[in-house]
Amino acid sequence: MSAPAVPPLELPLEGFRIGVTSHRGSQDLIEALERRGAQVLHAPALQIAPAQEDMRLIVTPYRWVTSDGADRLPRLIEAACSGNLDVLTFTSAPAVDAVWSTAHEMGLYSQLVASLKSTVTTAVIGPFTAQPLIDAGIRPLVPDRSRLSALIRLVVEHLALNHVRRLDTGSGRLELRGRSLRIDGKPVELAPAPLLLLRALLGAGGAVLSRDSLAELLELRGSVHALDTTVSRLRTALPDGRLVQTVVKRGYRLRV
Repeated sequence: MSAPAVPPLELPLEGFRIGVTSHRGSQDLIEALERRGAQVLHAPALQIAPAQEDMRLIVTPYRWVTSDGADRLPRLIEAACSGNLDVLTFTSAPAVDAVWSTAHEMGLYSQLVASLKSTVTTAVIGPFTAQPLIDAGIRPLVPDRSRLSALIRLVVEHLALNHVRRLDTGSGRLELRGRSLRIDGKPVELAPAPLLLLRALLGAGGAVLSRDSLAELLELRGSVHALDTTVSRLRTALPDGRLVQTVVKRGYRLRV
């Protein structure tokens, strides 16, 4: 007799922010992601419209045109560049090309590609959609089947395996899921800078991180005062500020 299946988390995407660039079928994708707890940023890159040519003379009676929601696309690109997205999804190769074109116009193409290589995961519906990303040196998630359900399942599995961090500390059990922090199961709200600091300390697992490395991570340009202010804000927001320890002349660590 096989062991009973472990029940899945009710909200496996809680704390994660996911960008959706599709137009056709986007509502189904958005609703499926939101039901699983994700915060969704929808910025359709393109939409399908009837072709203007004589229908008797063309094979495909549709064409890609600029979406009515294209004004949202620059904001989505900026979110990806700043690391304020966890996953960016694509369901068509023309949508990828539209994102590249808009990023070029904004002067953010190189920054966007760098972010998609290092910080933000890309997920696509199939191999054809993946190709423009691969050509740019990006390795997207590609499901075995070109179905929205398979794409969603792959995103959930990837985030659960790679972007959920847990650590037992002297102040309780920490679980960080994207932007959602829980300590002993209780939610804790953190502003972006303290959250980024905690994520780094959590990733170190109790090891000391130098002040210089933390200042660089937070883009504080070596400002000791700014780093100390961020540490103070983090301690104030935590139920137990002693969780973040100062190691004299070395840096900071979590109390494990």
